[in-house]
Amino acid sequence: LTMSLLMVFGTCQTAFAQATILAEPVGIHNADGVLLVTDKSDNVIYQIVDGEASIYSGKVAVEDIYGDALEYYYDGGVETAYYGDPYDITPYLNGFALTDTAFNVVRYISEQKVYTIVGSGKAGYQDGESIDTAFNGPTGITTDDEGNLYVADTQNNLIRKVDTLGNVTTFAGAAVEGYKDGAAKDARFNQPTGLDWENGALYVCDTG
Repeated sequence: LTMSLLMVFGTCQTAFAQATILAEPVGIHNADGVLLVTDKSDNVIYQIVDGEASIYSGKVAVEDIYGDALEYYYDGGVETAYYGDPYDITPYLNGFALTDTAFNVVRYISEQKVYTIVGSGKAGYQDGESIDTAFNGPTGITTDDEGNLYVADTQNNLIRKVDTLGNVTTFAGAAVEGYKDGAAKDARFNQPTGLDWENGALYVCDTG
């Protein structure tokens, strides 16, 4: 298994076709045998099939004179959209939702287009509907059995919930950095990142 992973993501020539060099892969999702990988340096989502990587969505970031990726924000076609720091990806509705950390939003990839479903683009904390809401550095994202999203609102130290209509509520935490177990509204987190929904429960990596 370890060797297989090295063959897929490495740069050496193997029995697999040589894969595209991934710059800074962060999130990963297995979509019926196709691996979708978010790359927060190239600012694209790659798909890996049979050891070969190609761009699933987005355009590779343009670099400045220092070699740092410039962050662009553009909703449009699956292949022409621009992302900031795409961090994590999960199934949502008939496509995929992903967190765009640089722009404090959650984007949605349908079969043909990329949309912003929640978040105003400005860092903040606001529940509500669609783009009238605000996040601060969202990272991890996962989907429950009913199709709702859970988002690690990392810099706000919260876990947010997005239903299938785009309504955002605070699921756990109180926007205060700390460490405290208890009822969801009383719990405290310190920069939560990774999320996973399993058997009716949400698991959180409390990074800080």
